[in-house]
Amino acid sequence: MSCVFLGVDIGTTSAKCLAVTDQGEMVAFAQSHYSLSHPYQGWAEQDAREFYNALVDVVRQCVAECCEKGFDASHITALSLSSQGD
Repeated sequence: MSCVFLGVDIGTTSAKCLAVTDQGEMVAFAQSHYSLSHPYQGWAEQDAREFYNALVDVVRQCVAECCEKGFDASHITALSLSSQGD
């Protein structure tokens, strides 16, 4: 049975999720964009709910794509997260 690893990046403008096997084969990829608002000159703000919703969306998309390719949720062995801020 192959293991699948999920890597998630919560970046400045989008969340991305990549699923790879323990052999390094890419199984799935998903990306979800979110907004960056500038309420005042020199300010930049983002809504944490958008980060969360994007995270859930990309993980669900990757898991669904994995299932389409014969890997079910029990194959997922690990999840790694990276983010652009605290």
